[in-house]
Amino acid sequence: MSELGLVTLWGPPALVVGVVLAAGVGARIALSRLSRDRRHAALAASVGLALFAFIAAHDALPPTLFGAAPRWVFAVVLALVALVLPWRRRAGHPPERLRPAPVVLGLGLGLLPLFAWLGIEGALAFAEPEEAGELQATWRHRMAPGDPRAWLALAHQTLRAGDAERAQALTAVAAEMAPGGKLEAATLELRAEVLAAASECEEARELFEQALELRAREAMETLELNLEDSYRMPRSFAANCGWAPAASTEDGDADAEGGQE
Repeated sequence: MSELGLVTLWGPPALVVGVVLAAGVGARIALSRLSRDRRHAALAASVGLALFAFIAAHDALPPTLFGAAPRWVFAVVLALVALVLPWRRRAGHPPERLRPAPVVLGLGLGLLPLFAWLGIEGALAFAEPEEAGELQATWRHRMAPGDPRAWLALAHQTLRAGDAERAQALTAVAAEMAPGGKLEAATLELRAEVLAAASECEEARELFEQALELRAREAMETLELNLEDSYRMPRSFAANCGWAPAASTEDGDADAEGGQE
C-alpha cells in the first residue's frame, strides 16, 4: 500500500469530504435564495447529501489495519455531518406548512453529488477484474480504494506492464480486503500468473489448479454448472510455461478420435 503514495490512498476520502462540505454549504445558500420554505427544503437536501456521503465514503477510505470497521465509521460520521450542513434552524418562527415543490428542490440539490458519483462509477464498471481496461482499473482504484476488485484490476494492469512484484503486492491487499474469501479464486489465478511470469511453473500450476477447484465448487453451490465462463487461463502460462488451452483441447480431440477408431 505504501508504494501507491499518500495522495493516491487518501485523495478519495479527502475529495468526498470536500464535496460534502461544498455541496452542503452550496445547498444552504441556494435554498435560502430559491425557496421560501427553507426548513423542509433543507431537510430534503440533507437526506440526499447524507445518502451520497454514506455511499461514497465507504468505498473512498483506503484499507487499514483495523479491517472494514473504519470505513463504516467514516461513512456514518460523514453522513451525519451531511445531515447538519444544509440545515438552518429558525428559532421563534412557527412551523412551516409542508409543500412538495421545496422538498423536491431540496432533495434534487442534495442528490446531485450522488448522481454524479454513480454515473462515474457506472462508466468505470467492469464485469471481472481481468477484463478491466487501463483507464477503468486506474480510476476505479483511485475513486474506491476500499473496493478489493479495484485492487485486483490494478494488479492485472500492473502485471501486464511487466511489474510482477508490485502486482503481487496489490493482489495481497485485495486478498486481505475481500470478505469471506469471495475473491479467493480470482486472487489465486492472479498469483499463479505472477509466478508463471517469473517462470516458476510448478508453483503456478498448483495455485491455478486450486483456483479451478474453487471455481468448480462455487459453480456447484450456486447451480451455475457452465464452467466455461469462469475458466480463465493465465496469459503467462502459455508464454513461459508452455501450458495453453488450445494444446489441451487438441490432445483431447485426438484421444477422442483414437478411441472412436
